[in-house]
Amino acid sequence: MPTSRDFWHIWWVVKKARATSTSRAISSLKRLFRYLLRQNRITADPTLQIATPKLPRSLPKSLTEEDVELLLNAPDVETPLGMRDRTMLEVLYASGLRVSELVGLSVAQISLDMGVTRVMGKGSKERLVPLGEEALDWVNATLQKCVLSCLRGN
Repeated sequence: MPTSRDFWHIWWVVKKARATSTSRAISSLKRLFRYLLRQNRITADPTLQIATPKLPRSLPKSLTEEDVELLLNAPDVETPLGMRDRTMLEVLYASGLRVSELVGLSVAQISLDMGVTRVMGKGSKERLVPLGEEALDWVNATLQKCVLSCLRGN
């Protein structure tokens, strides 16, 4: 059973750590003391007065042009799944769609002649998103291959 001396020793060590480590440690301590309180091992929760530190939001790492090329060329476009994957990557790269928006797209939402797609985004807000020429070419090629494949019975 941890004593308050143990708790304050841990607290002193945590104060010297980074905000993310401190936040994780405080969260663990809060859960421990809540558990001990539910088990009637302690009468009061000493962590109630402790605020967790504000964590800085880190920006996502961006890909280099070479990394993007490697990623786009990774799928084997000779297979139907590879072609689908390449098309999806091209659309993501060209449009900036969220993955959830991309996987929710239907063919009816893509206007090949206008070069846009109608997307239902966060908060059920609908918007038109332009697609680049390369992405449109891949969508067109994939749709044609899919139609031909379906007509052949594959």
